[in-house]
Amino acid sequence: MVFSLSSLISRKESRAGFGIEQYLALRDISEIAVSPDGQFVAYTLTSKDLEKDEEKSVIWMMSVKGGDPVRMTSDESDASSPKWSPDGKFLGILSDRNDETDQVWLLDLRGGDAQQLTKLPQGIDSFEWSPDGAELVLRRRGDEYLIVGSGACRLAQRQRVYNARQA
Repeated sequence: MVFSLSSLISRKESRAGFGIEQYLALRDISEIAVSPDGQFVAYTLTSKDLEKDEEKSVIWMMSVKGGDPVRMTSDESDASSPKWSPDGKFLGILSDRNDETDQVWLLDLRGGDAQQLTKLPQGIDSFEWSPDGAELVLRRRGDEYLIVGSGACRLAQRQRVYNARQA
């Protein structure tokens, strides 16, 4: 009984100390994606910036066995929607890098810079890998669907960018 009362008092005191600074310090983990082999988890971490009056989202990855998480994207642009390629070698993400609308970017888990897979003027709302990893299904603004094919990973490795104007 004494323990219950003291924990209630502690909770009440901690609530009184929760203000805007504590709220802004909270970070939200979302869009959790487990690698096809079950060894890694990628996720989106969103934080708030009071001075800039904005939220920033970055992609992190960590082993399911524990250890330190690895940051996969920088603060310079927003990133979200991590999705593993079916073979588990790549992580597709949406990002507004280069001050553009959200496009699909590919992160090679062996290292190197992210490769841009799409360049659609209206941006991409979401995407999914085909089961064999050779194509991506894209949802553009306004619910239009496109299929980017012929080896999305191979396109990125050759550093070619899909451009809707050429389609």
